[in-house]
Amino acid sequence: MHGRENLPVPISLIHSFKKMSNYSTAAVLNAVEKSQCVDLVNNGTVMCIQRKVPFIKTNTKKKSKKKSKGTGFEEYWADAPVTPDEFRKEQDLYSA
Repeated sequence: MHGRENLPVPISLIHSFKKMSNYSTAAVLNAVEKSQCVDLVNNGTVMCIQRKVPFIKTNTKKKSKKKSKGTGFEEYWADAPVTPDEFRKEQDLYSA
């Protein structure tokens, strides 16, 4: 939630992630030193990682997975079947 503030994150926190626990702390430090995206920062007694460029969140709306309800103006929309009573009424209108 504090990504815009670009605060340093302790390496111990990164190393505590399940997938990162497979790597040694030295391997993580080595990867950070070679990175073009993050810097290694000494925050007092704790080594931290900080982004070189702060994170900028773009407003992208997720598309709804629900099927949108039809309006009746769709290109391939068809009328509902006509009942026999409706057919007789319409037949009187068009027969002259």
